[in-house]
Amino acid sequence: MRAAATGAGVRTPGGTPGGARSRRPLLREPRKNSTVTAVRHLYLHMPFCRRRCPYCDYPVVATPSPDPSRWARALAAELRLQAAVGLDLSRPDTLLVGGGTPSCLGAGLTGAVEAIVGAGRLSRLSEWTVEANPEDIDEWLLEQWRRAGVTRVHIGVQSLRAGVLEWLGRGHAPAAGLAAMVAARRAGFWSWGVDVLFGLPPEIDPGPMATLEGVIDAGAPHVSLHELALEPGTPLFTACREGRFVPADADLVADQYLACHEVLEDAGYKPYEMTSFARPSHRPVHIPATLGGAPWLGLGPGAHSRIRGRAVRNLREWQGYLGALQGGEDSCVGGRGSGSAVAGGVLVPAPAGRRDPAVGARGWRTRAGGRLDRTRTCARRSDAASACPGRLAPLGRAGE
Repeated sequence: MRAAATGAGVRTPGGTPGGARSRRPLLREPRKNSTVTAVRHLYLHMPFCRRRCPYCDYPVVATPSPDPSRWARALAAELRLQAAVGLDLSRPDTLLVGGGTPSCLGAGLTGAVEAIVGAGRLSRLSEWTVEANPEDIDEWLLEQWRRAGVTRVHIGVQSLRAGVLEWLGRGHAPAAGLAAMVAARRAGFWSWGVDVLFGLPPEIDPGPMATLEGVIDAGAPHVSLHELALEPGTPLFTACREGRFVPADADLVADQYLACHEVLEDAGYKPYEMTSFARPSHRPVHIPATLGGAPWLGLGPGAHSRIRGRAVRNLREWQGYLGALQGGEDSCVGGRGSGSAVAGGVLVPAPAGRRDPAVGARGWRTRAGGRLDRTRTCARRSDAASACPGRLAPLGRAGE
């Protein structure tokens, strides 16, 4: 679920325009009168993938040999920075490890996460979710993760149609998606989930219903729907502009979303936000807590955080992020306030009770706490379908 992050405000390791070098201390001592904020929800962005999918605009690094130790050292340094500016990270409740492809680290993933977060914090978690690709996991690996403390695994099935997976540039076949769901169950995970894509060009995929029915038949306790978004700069966006395929029109996308919603509800899944559905007792803790306004801390390149009512994000590019940490500069776009506040950045929420008229015109409604939700009118309107539902997913994941 993925908020677009721009490069605005990013300073390269080479310095500011004009050649003047400007640094901010990486670690700051909190002010003596600063307020300590308890953070109970953590997100770790693992930026490595074996390949970049043609629709992906995430901050990822495609590499056949990811380096978990370098990733762990960088995020551990950022965690120390956050603790130094007045965040109480001693008793986290939930942890989400996303990416990128965390599962490409295999059995070494949990050790790297422990090096970042610390064994003591991990032992206090009530929920630890890891995102995985089907081709990376089997029953043995998932059992190792579960024994290390992982409580949930979320599998990027996306589709159970071979032609769709090939067009999307995915690294697995339908059989691998089905096998991964079986492995999650046999490995002893009580709760696990899958991602399903919809809104593809109709000549590529006539609809997600076959995949959705396969996921339901496999017994997935949790399903997340994601609309295919054509993001500028991606190969699929370029192919569309060059006329190599015709994207699904907005009315078709909205109809598919509503049909998925109906099928899932009929099968006993309950929606708890626009794109997430869970069977009874399988609703996760992390996503509802962060959507409900709880503060969260995101670590890693491109990760978002919401602390003391302010939202910021880190530099997107892996090398730029590393350079900021190693060079003694702040890794956060816009900087962090010393002591009592995290300042600057993007995605700053509007004051409670205010409403943008353009938002209401597109069929959105405001819920308690300033959250936005869709009405059925929104889902049906062609000028709204491109703005939802998948576009808000990153905030649901709280971090990416």
